[in-house]
Formats: sequence, C-alpha cells, structure tokens
Amino acid sequence: LLCPKPRRVVICGGGNGGAAREVLKHKSVKEVFLIEIDPAVRNAAKRFIQSQSAALSDSRVTTIFADACNFEKWPEGCFDVIIVDSTDMGTTAGRSDHLWSQAFFEGCLSRLQPSGQLSTQLGACVV
Repeated sequence: LLCPKPRRVVICGGGNGGAAREVLKHKSVKEVFLIEIDPAVRNAAKRFIQSQSAALSDSRVTTIFADACNFEKWPEGCFDVIIVDSTDMGTTAGRSDHLWSQAFFEGCLSRLQPSGQLSTQLGACVV
C-alpha cells in the first residue's frame, strides 16, 4: 500500500480473502472491513482456497454482506485505504457495473481520509 501507516481499510468485494491477506501484512492496520455482496464467495474460498481465505478469520477483519454501493451499510467514519476488488465491468451480465460508476467513486472519495488511497482492480485489457 502506498498510504503510510494505514489503520482503517475497506475492501469492496474481495470475498476470497486475498486482498485482506495482503493488507494484513502491514503492521499498522487495525481494522479491515470487507464489503462482499455474496456470502457464497466467502464460503467457496473457505472450502477451496484456504491459503487466501484464512485472512478472513483474523480478528481485525469484519465482513459485511452488502452491496458496496450502499454506503449506509459501511462502518462509520473515514478510511485510510479503500480497495475495490470487484469483478470486471461487463463480465457479470451487468451485476457489478455500478461499482464503476461516477456516483460510486464519489461516495468512496467522500469516505477517504484527506491523505487516503483509493485502489481499484482494473482486470485484463483486450487489445
């Protein structure tokens, strides 16, 4: 993470635990909120990819099953880092395309600390 000494982190998506695993490598991290829309993602990860999903059992990680666009479901306050680890736009019959909208990114920016970091997974480029 480029943010110096991040303490509070939100991961939008990331139900497999891989992003949380990497975030927790930063000793300054005190809270990670994983906002995952589909409990089946977490359940499958726990069954099939324990090396990634083990991070979801860390006491610093709180999983919230909700659409990340619903900012009312987010924890109170601002965050040092927001990571968008969602499916790629246009790959899931439009079910996650709203996570690429201007309104979503404006909502994310409103929840960042002034020196916070917003990171997105851009997926594969087709050339």
